[in-house]
Amino acid sequence: YLTRLMQQVNDEGVIVMYEITLEVRDAQNVLGRRGTSKLDEMGDWIATGMGMLSAHLAAHQAEMIGAPGAVYFTFPDDDSEVDAELFAPLAGPIPDGDGLVCHELPAGPVARTLHVGPYEQVGPAYAALSEWIQRNGHETAGPPYEIYVTDPSEIPDPADYQTEVVWPLR
Repeated sequence: YLTRLMQQVNDEGVIVMYEITLEVRDAQNVLGRRGTSKLDEMGDWIATGMGMLSAHLAAHQAEMIGAPGAVYFTFPDDDSEVDAELFAPLAGPIPDGDGLVCHELPAGPVARTLHVGPYEQVGPAYAALSEWIQRNGHETAGPPYEIYVTDPSEIPDPADYQTEVVWPLR
């Protein structure tokens, strides 16, 4: 982690942790599974949820059209549970079932950044987004979400994981 930080020092000697960009996103159909999990059990919760999403997609002859993600409705401390929704992006709606709901991530402006490294170290990306949003006079318009750009089954080293962190704006 410290090695990656040292590699992100710009020519003026300032650490550039995250590049924040503002963009407008189209609405996105997703199949989601919402629930709660202890922070240290999120990996298992996500793995179980991905299995459920995959089975439901197969049963309806549908496929993900991009990387899966998760919406985070709460930010946990060490002892609390995370309220989150794991989702798979879809080309169009499919029927709900087995605790899974098809809906849209709303269209609109977002602030986004890319975190490279283990999932457990994504916290500073949220801090950078939050600071940027406040400093630039924006207001949030709902909970943030992550898109898991890399597949851990294809890229096994957590230091190389890429997670897009997105925060909807008004």
